[in-house]
Amino acid sequence: MNEPIESGVFPETDKHFITLWMIAGRYEGETVVNASYEMPEVGWFRWSELPEPLFPPFRKIVEDNFYKSVKRAGTPS
Repeated sequence: MNEPIESGVFPETDKHFITLWMIAGRYEGETVVNASYEMPEVGWFRWSELPEPLFPPFRKIVEDNFYKSVKRAGTPS
């Protein structure tokens, strides 16, 4: 994978998601849950400290090492 786009098909639920990922070079502040019916919590994590379980399309981004191809100086690893 060389782009932050993932096509996730979930036959067990008859759903298909197109997911676009972005990487922030700088972040700060408190995270806020704006749609608690979609997710119970959000947070900032280092790539080496991601919580489990990962959303399957995001797991593919991590396993394909996409984030390493766009890592910039000064971003946490």
